[in-house]
Amino acid sequence: MKMVQSSRLTFQAIITVISVVGVSAAIYAADTGAKYGTRDPRICKDKTQPRKGALSAEQARQYFICGAEYILAGKLYLIENVTVQVGEARPYNPNEDINFPNINTKFPIYPIRGSFKKYICDPIYLDRSNLNRNCSIYNYPNAKGACYKDNFGDWSCGMTDATTSELVESDAPPPTGAKQTKAPVDKKITQKKDKPRAQDKPKAETKEETGYPEPDFSAMEKWFEIVKYEYPEPTGREMYIYLKPKVENPPTEFQMEFRDKDGLPLQDKEVSYFHLMPGTNEATVGEMKKVYVQTPGEKALGQVVTAKVVRVVR
Repeated sequence: MKMVQSSRLTFQAIITVISVVGVSAAIYAADTGAKYGTRDPRICKDKTQPRKGALSAEQARQYFICGAEYILAGKLYLIENVTVQVGEARPYNPNEDINFPNINTKFPIYPIRGSFKKYICDPIYLDRSNLNRNCSIYNYPNAKGACYKDNFGDWSCGMTDATTSELVESDAPPPTGAKQTKAPVDKKITQKKDKPRAQDKPKAETKEETGYPEPDFSAMEKWFEIVKYEYPEPTGREMYIYLKPKVENPPTEFQMEFRDKDGLPLQDKEVSYFHLMPGTNEATVGEMKKVYVQTPGEKALGQVVTAKVVRVVR
């Protein structure tokens, strides 16, 4: 009897998450992660596979991710470092599974277990005082849960860790987001020589070759050596810049202006700030740092004619 009660509590916690996500996923808009200084919550366009039989560990992982990332009460919930194992199927049990929303009791239920990290992030303040420290990170090393099919033929997967989960970091930067696909390196990465001279600019291919223009970094080259930069891959939004501080305590507030052929900006300035810039206590002269800036969405990015860094002076 004690085991049944424990399982019911665990599954109730999982269902609470799944139910919340069902509402939240419908209300967040594209590019909304930019206000939190990070990526958007991930969604699954199709959750019907497999139509018969057991789902794979990777399918369970994807369905769990899509269900666990959302916006609720102004906070952004994202997860990273997800691992999932799928157990053997079992039949529907009304004592344990009665609270699964819209569950189709004709299909078996698959227990899952794994681990993940959860980020709970606040929006970036207008004065940007919480930039790169607006999230709390929770670790779930021994998560357990289940995957099931609902009456619409969609899979739902959820898991939680009610015993060993813990807050591991506060005032942390948000995740930058894992890339979904690999792009050809020779079309997405431009790099300087191994021993760049101070007067050199990053070597870049032409817009005709890459599809994107060479950024103008002149506004920050007084304080930073730009080693290389990477335009985002098709499913990404982050443009990565590898740089080295030339001086101690360099300025940290810069924006990247992306403009079209008419000179019009393709996104709001507030989402165009550089993130993870080395600050007063992090700017070691000559040490490589990887920073990033949000770019316009995939469609708008194809309209970019100029990309220019500007310094923000307050």
